[in-house]
Amino acid sequence: MDPAIVMSCGSAASASVRPVFSLPPAPLPSWVALADRALVSVLDEVRLIHAVTAENAAEELDRVVRAWEAGKAVAPQWRHPVVKVRAELRVALDRLAETLDKEPPLGPIYAARARELALEAEMMAAVGSVKFRSLASQRYVKQGADAEREREKADALARAWATIPPEESDERLVASDDPHDPESLLSMLRAEIGRRQLPLRVVVQPGLASLAATADFAIVIAQGREMRPSDAARTVLHEIEAHALPRLRASEEPLGLFAIGTAGGLDDQEGRALVLERAAGFLRPSRLRELAFRHLAAAATLSGATFVEVVRLLVNTSAPISSAVRIAARVQRGGGLAREIVYLPAFVRVGRALRAAPVVEEMMSRGRIATEYAEQVAAAIA
Repeated sequence: MDPAIVMSCGSAASASVRPVFSLPPAPLPSWVALADRALVSVLDEVRLIHAVTAENAAEELDRVVRAWEAGKAVAPQWRHPVVKVRAELRVALDRLAETLDKEPPLGPIYAARARELALEAEMMAAVGSVKFRSLASQRYVKQGADAEREREKADALARAWATIPPEESDERLVASDDPHDPESLLSMLRAEIGRRQLPLRVVVQPGLASLAATADFAIVIAQGREMRPSDAARTVLHEIEAHALPRLRASEEPLGLFAIGTAGGLDDQEGRALVLERAAGFLRPSRLRELAFRHLAAAATLSGATFVEVVRLLVNTSAPISSAVRIAARVQRGGGLAREIVYLPAFVRVGRALRAAPVVEEMMSRGRIATEYAEQVAAAIA
């Protein structure tokens, strides 16, 4: 592999806090270590979710919810962070991918991830522009006959789940970040992390679009979000089992692909998370409705719907106004990220793959490996 390509993919100012991968043991070829190093450095630059998370997210979402509840159909005025994406990064990643394509069987898998990162870098540069939504569709909507069947199944699930009546519940509501309530998300996460002795911390963040998100050696949770204790327990399972543990295990793997991820690896992780939720009995009516509303909102967004149109669609589909506004804000991040379009197709795809080949679960539990690559990766490292 050309060392110049490796250097051009990395940032000269980058001091990565991610693991530095040493030369992997046989039978892996020597180019793997160079590819690992190149793509790890790129991960420090390509931070798409950071780029689409508005700096005024918390206060603006509160303002918009209040307006809609008062009968005023308004859209948020997001203030996105200023991010710099080197113009040469995509060219370097494309050159790297061309080189990696010549190194089967693992090389084309690395190449696909390099191209995915190149697309995400282009998306970061296009945040807030008219171009962003079409790039998001390229990133998150898989192509091919199998993908089309998965979308059809996902669309059918969303339509069915959206009509499920909300369940009756006598659970109290708890603030997500209440350190004094043992049933809050913050307390439950801290307790589970302590019980398992995991090297993780919990960070509270205002304006987080989701209830929680997993980062390097941390789980980030939304500030002041009212939720049921059962939803907090579900979120603990989701973040630790599906995201944090594979991430921690990946840092110990000699093959950097587990930590870097394959193309679609992050998407399929969300599908596996839902499979785990189902196995644990957490896919209750309220959760199914939420997933359905997100899917419908994301599909509408990628079809060109505005924020106001998405909110009205969800309200007309029986979503409460506050939920409709929150979901619309989530899917329309950055100008129409709509990443939620991956959840239900991935749920269908991962569920089928796990039933067909036990090795898929092993690979996914060790890192961000997509179902379509699991058997190839397993064979390459056997």
